[in-house]
Amino acid sequence: MLPLFFFFSTFNQSKQTPHAPIAPQQLTEISDAVTHPATHKHLPAHCLLLNIIMEKSQIEKRYARQGSLELAVVSFIGGGVLLAAIFICLTIYSFISDAIVSPVELYHRTWSAVSENSYNQAQLKNLSEWEHKFDGQIASDEDAIKYANVMLREIGDPAAILSPRAVSLPPDATASSNPAISVLVTSRVLKGDSGHEVGYIRLNGFSAASKEIETAMLDALFAMKPNEVVLDLRDNRSEPNSENFDSYLRLASLFVEDGALVLVRRYNSYGDYDATTYLTNSDHITMYRRLGNNKYASKTIVENYPSIAQHRQLVVLINANTSGNAEMFAAALRDNHRALIVGVATTGQTIGVETLGMPNKTELRLTTTRYMTPSGSWLGSGGSATREVQQNGVTPDRIINIDPGAIVLGSDNDNQLAFAVRQLSK
Repeated sequence: MLPLFFFFSTFNQSKQTPHAPIAPQQLTEISDAVTHPATHKHLPAHCLLLNIIMEKSQIEKRYARQGSLELAVVSFIGGGVLLAAIFICLTIYSFISDAIVSPVELYHRTWSAVSENSYNQAQLKNLSEWEHKFDGQIASDEDAIKYANVMLREIGDPAAILSPRAVSLPPDATASSNPAISVLVTSRVLKGDSGHEVGYIRLNGFSAASKEIETAMLDALFAMKPNEVVLDLRDNRSEPNSENFDSYLRLASLFVEDGALVLVRRYNSYGDYDATTYLTNSDHITMYRRLGNNKYASKTIVENYPSIAQHRQLVVLINANTSGNAEMFAAALRDNHRALIVGVATTGQTIGVETLGMPNKTELRLTTTRYMTPSGSWLGSGGSATREVQQNGVTPDRIINIDPGAIVLGSDNDNQLAFAVRQLSK
C-alpha cells in the first residue's frame, strides 16, 4: 500500500503543477539515496532506518514541485525498496540482539568482545591462553557465564562481568523526580568571620534528570548574592555515562569561561587510542578529537550556559566518597585555576563502563573508556582491580580530615566547611 500511496500522491501533484522532466542525474541521486543503504553501514540498524527515511523525505521535498511522471515512478519503486530495507534491517537487528548460540560459542564471543573493546589492552597480553581453555567444561549457558567471569577477573577490570540480560521495567507513573532534585542541589548563605557572607551550594549527585539539576544549579547561582562560594561535592558518587556526561560539561562551564573540561580516551579497532578533549568558551562546548592515526577533528556538540560564576571565588569540598563526574568536576576547576580544593583525596574512579548486548539474552559490562583531567592525569578505576596500577583520585590543595563529631555534612560542626568559610572570609 505504501508504494501505491507514493505513486498516486506524486502523480496528482504532477497533474496540478506540470514542469520539465527531471534530469537523469537527479533520478540517479534519488535512486542512490533510497536503494544503497550500504553507504551508511557505519550506523546502527535503527539509525540506518531513520537515515533512509529522512533522506528519502528530503529528496522528495526537493523535487516534489517538478511533478513529473518519472518522479512518480521512482517514488513507487523507492517506496517498495524502502519497505524491503526496513524489513531486512529489522530482521537483522532482531537476529543480532536475540541471537541464540551454543554455550561454547557464547564464551568465545565474550572472549572476542573483550579483545576488541577492553580499554586496558596491556592486561590482555595473555588473553589468547583463555580462548579455548574451558571448551570441554562448558555444557550450558550457566557454565559459559561462570567461566567467562573467571576469565574476566584475570584481566584486571573491576567492572567486567557477563550476566543474564537485565529486564527493563516500565517507569512508575506515580513516581516524581522533584523530591530527588530538591535533595541533589541545596543552597544557603553562611556567616563567616565578622559577619562576612559566604554562599554554600551542595551538589549531591548527577543523574539522568540532568535538566532539572542544571536548572536548580542555575537558580542557586543567580539567587546567591555573595561573591565567595563553597561548592560541596562530598559523598557525590556518579559514574560517567552518556545520560549525564553533557550535564557535567554544562555545569562545569558555569565556572570556567574558557578552557578544557575533560579528556576522554578510548581504545579503537585499529589497535590504538582515540583522545577527545572537551573545551568550553563563551558560546559552546567543542569536542576536539585526535584519532589513533593522528588525524584531528573538531565538532561543536552542545551549547553551554553563560559562565555566570566565572569570577566568583570558589572553594570545593571533596572526600573519599567523591567519585566519577564529581571528581572530574573538581579536577577541571583546579586545572583551570578556578578553585581551592579542600578535604581528603577522592575515590579515584573515572572509568567509562559500557554494557554490550551478547547472545543468549546475556550482557557484558566492560571498561571501554578512561576520563582524564584536563592536564592529562587519570584518577583511577576505584581501587578494586586486581593487578591494575591504582591512582589516588584528586588530592586536595588543603588536606582537612573530618572530625568524628561532624556527622552531618554541612552542619554547624562540619570542620571542613568551617575551614572553607574562613578561607573565603579573609
